[in-house]
Amino acid sequence: MCQVYRSTAKKGFWLAGLYNWVTILGLNQFFTSNVLTETDPIMFSWTGQVLILLWGAVYFWRAPRFNQAPLLTSIFAITKFIYFIAWLYWLLNFPEKLDALAGQSMWLFCFFAGYGYIELMFAGFFSLVAWHTFKGHYR
Repeated sequence: MCQVYRSTAKKGFWLAGLYNWVTILGLNQFFTSNVLTETDPIMFSWTGQVLILLWGAVYFWRAPRFNQAPLLTSIFAITKFIYFIAWLYWLLNFPEKLDALAGQSMWLFCFFAGYGYIELMFAGFFSLVAWHTFKGHYR
């Protein structure tokens, strides 16, 4: 049974990395579009987007050995939760930007309307994996 959970957790790490890479490179069109930066310059500055790609690379790198570093997995959970909080802040303080995206690009509108939910889901996933790892369930 532990092997099933281990396989599922590993796939979750891969999915988190893939999500970071596909969304950033897809929405900024391989760094040829500034729409992400213009829409949310705090979280999606050029540097922020590069860091999101680096976090994605770390998720890929940790996937095969996720159970060896539960503290790092906890940091992943905290990071994802911070992105969720930042999204809520942006959504509550800049609703006009979301409205503008609806007329500009359906992809960007859908991303900005919902990426916080995905970040919260990954925060929960990483928290659960870290907890189970601390408890020794993946040895």
